[in-house]
Amino acid sequence: MTSILLQASRLALRDFQSADLEAVHAYAKDERVVAHQEWGPNSLEQTRSFVESCAAEPSHLTRRSFNLAVVLADGRLIGGCLASLDAEGHAAEIGYSFNPRYWGQGYASEAVQCLLQFLWRDIGLRRVSAYCRPENAASIALLQRASFRLEGQLREHKLIRGHYRDSLVWGRLAGDGVLEDTAALSKFA
Repeated sequence: MTSILLQASRLALRDFQSADLEAVHAYAKDERVVAHQEWGPNSLEQTRSFVESCAAEPSHLTRRSFNLAVVLADGRLIGGCLASLDAEGHAAEIGYSFNPRYWGQGYASEAVQCLLQFLWRDIGLRRVSAYCRPENAASIALLQRASFRLEGQLREHKLIRGHYRDSLVWGRLAGDGVLEDTAALSKFA
């Protein structure tokens, strides 16, 4: 597989690089970012391991995971998006994390729309799902804007810092809703 570069109007999604360590750690160590996540807050070594693992993804013969850095036009890394494909390659689960300095500016919505266009058009997926905590209002709003449908609630689904937490299950089929035109163009470098 080759490297991924997806362009949207204000940002790009690309494979992580070793040089991204400092920018990733800036948000991976932040308690606000990981409040609803199973991981974190990260130590520097945990972030280094994550970045190295992501940077190695393009070298995999069969790529099932797309952990992509979200960068602005000036190259600033502001977050990350993930799509993990199922074994058959027909569906994926997505996730996202962003530096709080860039919350509330529409970057996460734009990145998710760009990622979805890639998954539908280039990978040919049929279904994409996402999970979030019921108290994560920002994530719920993002998924609704991206035309995901609430499919249910899993009680005590995830162990997060010693407490079992519920998860909302969201799903979207390739034909659901209309994707915003973010001028996403994918290219394999």
